[in-house]
Amino acid sequence: MRRAVVAALIVTAGCGPKRPPPSFAPDPGLVEQIREIRMSTSMRACPGESFGAVYTAVLNDGSLVPFETRYDKDNPPRLHVVFLARSSPEATPLEGGGWSAYRDPLATAITGFRLTVALRAKPSVSTSTVVAPDYTCLQHTFGFRGAGTGPGASGPQVTVRLGILRSPFYDRLLVAGIEVEDAPPFYMLADARAVPPSDWLIIEARGSHGSRGADGATGVAGTDGRAGCPGVPGVPAAPAAMAAAADPAGAAGRSPSSRLPRNRSSPDSSTRKSRVAKAAMAATEAKVERAARAAPPNRPTTHAVLWAKPVPLVRRVRKVRMGATASRELGLRS
Repeated sequence: MRRAVVAALIVTAGCGPKRPPPSFAPDPGLVEQIREIRMSTSMRACPGESFGAVYTAVLNDGSLVPFETRYDKDNPPRLHVVFLARSSPEATPLEGGGWSAYRDPLATAITGFRLTVALRAKPSVSTSTVVAPDYTCLQHTFGFRGAGTGPGASGPQVTVRLGILRSPFYDRLLVAGIEVEDAPPFYMLADARAVPPSDWLIIEARGSHGSRGADGATGVAGTDGRAGCPGVPGVPAAPAAMAAAADPAGAAGRSPSSRLPRNRSSPDSSTRKSRVAKAAMAATEAKVERAARAAPPNRPTTHAVLWAKPVPLVRRVRKVRMGATASRELGLRS
């Protein structure tokens, strides 16, 4: 039972409010008392839009009976909008009692929206009104695209004509006629006294997208580079390193496998020397030994870019003593 009630509610909600049945009719006694029908609607209406209306019956005694838009079979209204015959050359009547205005603004520029209402059961009781057109809701921006589909096709040719007219509703009525190619023109209207100073009407004629452009030319060669920055002055070598490079005794820092080249002036040369040559060489080495003893030892100087290892200036060798002995022998013999 509960499921049946729920199903009935769903069906009723889905159907919405019911229209009066075709047999529904007003009370004849009530119809005889109706002397006038009043229609209330908006003062202005925009072409292409809908607007509402309210209808009321005036009885002989001056009482008012509204024409309802709802219907309830358990409590039917005394009067309903279906009892009215509504017509208009510039609008279409709607079920709820409203109207749908004609879309062409030029067709109603002079006449407006003329509405007529009569009681079906008593056609002599009728009323009519005129609703002035309103153009503030009209579209003012339009875009048109050409018929061509290939790349680079041009847009359509659009012609716009402007004029100032006079109507029963506007003393200065601005009319714009828009023609696109060979299509019939359509019109835009506005109150010339209320038109903004700019951007009231915007027309855009757009063509298709362009094709890919040609490749650009090869670029030119770049200019020569600039001269480089001047070099940084070199760091002076450490005195100990210079002495090591000039001293033959620096051979101690070389690899044990390396050997000095032999020549005739070297002490260990295999060349046979005379006693005079040996004595001269021994005297020279003695002078070097005395100079080394007299000079104070130099400490290596450390720079930011060079780490010097202390190198002995002169190594004492036994050959110096042998040279001195040889010198004494030469003195004895001489």
